[in-house]
Amino acid sequence: MRKAGIVVGLVVCIGLGAVGFMSCAHVPVARGPIDVSGIPDGVYRGEHKWFPVWVTVDVTVEAGKIAKIDLVKHFKGKGGKAEKPVREQIVEKQSTQVDTVTGATRSSLVIMNAVQDAISKARKTRDGPKTGA
Repeated sequence: MRKAGIVVGLVVCIGLGAVGFMSCAHVPVARGPIDVSGIPDGVYRGEHKWFPVWVTVDVTVEAGKIAKIDLVKHFKGKGGKAEKPVREQIVEKQSTQVDTVTGATRSSLVIMNAVQDAISKARKTRDGPKTGA
């Protein structure tokens, strides 16, 4: 009986350690100015996941600038307070080199990465937006 308790305890500890490792893993962040020159006007979809947060965004490009960022999906836990300020800063600065929101750092970074993903996909698209204009 004692051995069974030790084995169960060990399995639980290993499992919690793996979850902790996954949630604390470093996410590469592509932060910096966003060059949308040459990208046709339209709406481009990007996404990024960093356990336990994932985001899907639609980035609207107009006249060579990011005009708007809409959140399509945001599984966030407590990161909801990052949604508006991070998107507004990115549009204002035309850059993902913006401040993270205290208490929502992970969501802030995931939003930044999702925007970078949308622009990266837009650069690879020769025929314009995939989600409509």
